[in-house]
Amino acid sequence: MATKLPIKKQKADGDTPVTIIMEGVYYSLNPNGVTAIKPYELPVRFRLKDTESGACLALFSNELAQHLMPKAYPDFKRLKSYHIKDSLLPDGIDKPLSIMNRAELINFVEENDMGCYTDMYPDVEQLRFAIEEELKNPDVFLRNQAERRALYGEKIASASALLDLNGIDGITGPPPLVMASPNPVPTGDLVGIREDDDVTELPKPAAKGKGKKVDEALGF
Repeated sequence: MATKLPIKKQKADGDTPVTIIMEGVYYSLNPNGVTAIKPYELPVRFRLKDTESGACLALFSNELAQHLMPKAYPDFKRLKSYHIKDSLLPDGIDKPLSIMNRAELINFVEENDMGCYTDMYPDVEQLRFAIEEELKNPDVFLRNQAERRALYGEKIASASALLDLNGIDGITGPPPLVMASPNPVPTGDLVGIREDDDVTELPKPAAKGKGKKVDEALGF
């Protein structure tokens, strides 16, 4: 009897399709001429190489939204905010940091026992940047995080305490206040929150688990 060899999975090439669920809010134009702001959720297909380069958000806002949004939302006028809610990749392909949502980024920090205090980065883009900075340049990351904690630690801890006081725990509760990062956040093709008109959509708070917590850092 011939021995059956295990079937090897073919490595996906850069053109392999990947589905990303985009969400945010958009400006709509009502028949009476009044502009309203409405939420949306939209599955969008990208190439694997787009996710690996971190270009998905820029491609969605600059190239795809104007064509896809009117089909799903006929009253669409223009985007106000856009970020990644979730993503679906073919089996056997690891999800890159550039398209992880907040919950996945927090899990990445916890599973790799990183030094990033996730509660100190309520904005998903700031959290992603901090993780990438720790991986690439740990010394610079630690210095920047210490400066951030000195500037905003008390406010973030206060927001966390209020969530606890109201029985809200983990990433399912209302979001904390977003504060500007002392570190410059890249505005290129990194995937996170992007908005028009300088309006910040509040992300969900960090989950409490094995990862580093702001209350531990501040002695709460």
